[in-house]
Amino acid sequence: MTLARHTDGKPPPKVVSIGNNGAMAKIGRLPRGVGPVGIALTAFDLWTRLSPAQRRQLMRLTRKHGPTVARAVAKSASARRARPKP
Repeated sequence: MTLARHTDGKPPPKVVSIGNNGAMAKIGRLPRGVGPVGIALTAFDLWTRLSPAQRRQLMRLTRKHGPTVARAVAKSASARRARPKP
């Protein structure tokens, strides 16, 4: 698979393959100072902007895919801790 260059001359963002979803943009670390309270407030703000139908859809998808995502995150975290530090 080849990725086309952006029209502004910059290279495309880094991509990683996650499961069967194909290539997705890599999400970096959060900036310093962003803690759990800030993330919770942002999530609440986004939740209040959703329509009731979108909220129901999000809840259905969370119930369906949440355990799979949590398992993958836990596996990744344990692998990261097991890796020797340089």
